[in-house]
This record gives sequence, structure tokens and C-alpha cells, in this order.
Amino acid sequence: MTNAGDQTGRTPRQTTGGSPAASTIMIVVTVIAVVVGFFILKSIRDDGGTGGGGGAPATVAPDASSTTLSTATTLTPVTTAPADVKTGTKVVVANASGVGGVAGKMTDEIKAAGFDTGKATNSTGPKLSTSVIYYDSTNPAAQPVAETLARTMGLAAPQPVPTPIPVTGAKLEDGSGVLLMLGTDKANKPLAGAPSSSTATTAAAATTTTKA
Repeated sequence: MTNAGDQTGRTPRQTTGGSPAASTIMIVVTVIAVVVGFFILKSIRDDGGTGGGGGAPATVAPDASSTTLSTATTLTPVTTAPADVKTGTKVVVANASGVGGVAGKMTDEIKAAGFDTGKATNSTGPKLSTSVIYYDSTNPAAQPVAETLARTMGLAAPQPVPTPIPVTGAKLEDGSGVLLMLGTDKANKPLAGAPSSSTATTAAAATTTTKA
């Protein structure tokens, strides 16, 4: 026999399906799923926009061929030849070859090449196998003309004129600053392209009084 007082003092038990706690849990799970899905979609969009890098922009590697070219190229210095100077002072040709008449012929050759020339003369020094060019160091125009004549004839660099000057009268003609002591290497040779050689026409008489 059941006690009527025990049954009236108990509260009826609710079923699990209708519990308020279960509803709250479902809402929270749904919200979490939505948030997670949002971040997943955002991550996918970010990856697609950067081409899969997802980080700093890709660095473009330098062109190896252009780098090699720039380091291998060697600049060749440009050499500028001195300008020819043929005027400003006269050139005197002194015959030091022992061959008669060659100083006058060389004077004509030099004049035809554009140089200012003085009167041909004779050397008072020894016979020369190699021609020599001198310049008056007190004349500013003399050295450039002498250097041009040396390049033209293929001779060594000119030197300052010695003292005493080894020509007839021991002085240069007025207005003359360059002296060519004509040796056997250039006697009876054309001015342009004359070979530098000790071979020359044999002199009839090798004296310092040979006709210029």
C-alpha cells in the first residue's frame, strides 16, 4: 500500500528532449560552426589573391646573363693621337749625310707636306747615319712643329738644339726654330713613308762642306 503523502511531495521529472540547457548548447555549437566557416573562407580567399604565397611578395631573381655581361665587359681606353702642328716656325734642313744636294730636296719635300721652311744649309759636325731633329727651346712654337716632323719622318723624339749649333754660321735662320740634321738614312728618300735605314746613296765625297 502506497503512502499518499510521499507522492504529493515529489516534483515530476522533465524529459531530456525539452530541456532548456540542450537548446542553449545547440545555439552555441551553431555559432561556433559559423565563425569557423567564416575564417576558413577568408583564408582560402587570401591564399588565392596572393597566388598561393600567403606571405611577402616573391623576389625576382636577377638575370644571370646580364650580370655576367656587365662584369665581363672591359672598357678599352681610347688613345688620342697628338694634333699635327706644321706652322708657327720654320724648319731648316742641314745636310749631314755627305750626299750632295739632298738638303735642298728634303726642304722641298717638307714644304710640300705643309711645313714652313727656311733655306737649306750644311752641317759642320760629323757625318750622320741617322737623322736628328732639334728644336729651339726658347721658341714656344718650335717643339710642337719638331714633334710633328719627327712623327712624319719616323724619327726619334726631337731634342733641344745644342750649343754651338752645328750648321754653317753656327746659327739658325731668322724665324726658324726647328733644325733637321739630315743623315744618310733619309737622304734622297721621300718624306712620307721613308724607311728608317742606314743605307743611302754613296757620297762622292763625305766632307762637312758638301753642297746642301
